[in-house]
Amino acid sequence: MTIVTEGDPAAPAYVFLHGWPETPHCWREVMHLAAAEGNFAVALDLLDLTRRATSSHTTTAAANTIEASHTTAAANTIEASHTTAAANTIEASHTTAAANTIEASHTTAGNNTTANHNADAGNSIDASHTNTAGSGVSHDADAGNSTNASHATDSTDANESAAGTKAAPANETKADPAGGTNGAQAAGTKAALAAAVREALQPLGLSDITLVGHDCGGMVTFAYLRAYGQELRRAVIMNTVVPGVEPWEEVRRNPYIWHFGLHAVPGLPELLVRGHERAYFDYFYDILSPEPSAVPDEARAVYAAAYAAPGALEAGFSWYRAFPADAAANAGAVDVRTPLLYLRGEFEGGDIAAYAAGLRAAGVRDVATGVIEGAGHFAPDQAPAEVWRLITER
Repeated sequence: MTIVTEGDPAAPAYVFLHGWPETPHCWREVMHLAAAEGNFAVALDLLDLTRRATSSHTTTAAANTIEASHTTAAANTIEASHTTAAANTIEASHTTAAANTIEASHTTAGNNTTANHNADAGNSIDASHTNTAGSGVSHDADAGNSTNASHATDSTDANESAAGTKAAPANETKADPAGGTNGAQAAGTKAALAAAVREALQPLGLSDITLVGHDCGGMVTFAYLRAYGQELRRAVIMNTVVPGVEPWEEVRRNPYIWHFGLHAVPGLPELLVRGHERAYFDYFYDILSPEPSAVPDEARAVYAAAYAAPGALEAGFSWYRAFPADAAANAGAVDVRTPLLYLRGEFEGGDIAAYAAGLRAAGVRDVATGVIEGAGHFAPDQAPAEVWRLITER
């Protein structure tokens, strides 16, 4: 997994989470400033974390499918055993009936009127069994096995009908209605990413941690606050709305935020963007910056190359596809006592007071705000010095 570090590992730690379409590279200048002031700067690659989690979810799903197949096979074997036993019982019954018939015939030969009656009764019993056999049960061993095999097949169909669907092949990746695949959608939830971030940080033995998240990284930071806030000294969320936290619904309705909807469509944005990453991303860098040069060409090339890697586009879009699950997870206030700084770029737009009010209503007790002068949306690239100043001074 990609972890970029700079500075003294024993110093207070600043952990940086990037957004879309960015990588840890967006924090390079901020990390230099942090390390120069005696801190330990750490940036995590959320694309890589998401891809690894997606692979884990897919592997687990495949294992569960195999296990289900084995369970079904075992059930069918048991059913087949029961069917064989039933066929053998019928065969034994028929053999007994035949023996009784022969015995009744012998008694008749002894000129016993009662025996004649018994013989008739025996024949009636035998006829009854013959009729039963005629309805589909065979009397010889081979036919009995054939009946058994047929019954086992019917049992499998019945199990599938009861389940409502047939088990998926072990290597099948199923589409998720929320977009993408089951594994990618689950891995893209901000709660899952927060847990992955926590796991990735543990081997570093960090102390006095400030977690800083931009864009989707800010959403992950909020999920971390809800679940593990006591482990942080402080948190910073920049230039984002948090799913399920006001003004979430207002932002979702904004026609200028059209990409939320497009990125959530299963498979479509991958189809449109693959091979055109640089051109597509440039649109956002340009329109969300005070001037196009604010996100340098060198950084744009790094980002486009990263998202052109296998699975990277799907990983990034999975963050959007997980928004409904994120909003549900953030429903209801929790008591968060870790101080939170909320920052927005000067040219980002939106009422920063509304964002702060939403975070307080979600249970964050201590919320401070700040405006990043000279920055639009991509503040770490556009105004790194101002970003670092606000992080340390507020």
